[in-house]
Amino acid sequence: MTPVASRLQSTVWLAVGVVDVILALDFVFKLLASANVGLVSFITTIAGSLAAPFRGVLASSVPTGHYFYWPDVVAIVVFLIAAWIVVSLIGIMAGRRSPQSNKI
Repeated sequence: MTPVASRLQSTVWLAVGVVDVILALDFVFKLLASANVGLVSFITTIAGSLAAPFRGVLASSVPTGHYFYWPDVVAIVVFLIAAWIVVSLIGIMAGRRSPQSNKI
């Protein structure tokens, strides 16, 4: 694998890691019923945009008075699967050799 492909794969994993951490923090903040101020407000704003396509997939629930926000969980799983697919495709494309490279 080329160094460029390796760096590109690392960049994809880093980006998805940051996105998933933001979504996980938002999930935990909502579960703990945190006040929507400061850092919590910032995370909630960003995570709201990231989880928007997944609203309505599963209904959010309120067991024992805590808000269980399913769109965050679904978004984390979907982004991880998408990253795995993209990283795999990069590996496949980087592993290809032209027919001329096999000639001696």
